[in-house]
Amino acid sequence: MDALRARVLRIRPNANVSYVQGDCDDKATDIVANIPSDSLSLCFVDPYGISINFETLRTLSAKRVDFLVLLAVFMDAANAIPFPQFLAREFAASMELLGYLPTPLHKMKYTK
Repeated sequence: MDALRARVLRIRPNANVSYVQGDCDDKATDIVANIPSDSLSLCFVDPYGISINFETLRTLSAKRVDFLVLLAVFMDAANAIPFPQFLAREFAASMELLGYLPTPLHKMKYTK
């Protein structure tokens, strides 16, 4: 956290920045409290394995937050088809429930 604070101070000394240290699943409410209501935010989700807590995403979606989620399903040779497609479908279904898919999952076209 000290390195991040120093970098922000060096690059944007007058920036209005809040820092919330800890596990995002435990701190989601604190994170949302620090997001200005008139802002658009980006949440980059890079889970270890497939451990995405969708309640955390639901909490963060209370504000105007766009999500960029890394699903590194082909990073391990053991992750063979059809598991990646299953994971992608499950993730998309969860994001659809949160209202983050403008096109319903059942109307999407499968591409490789």
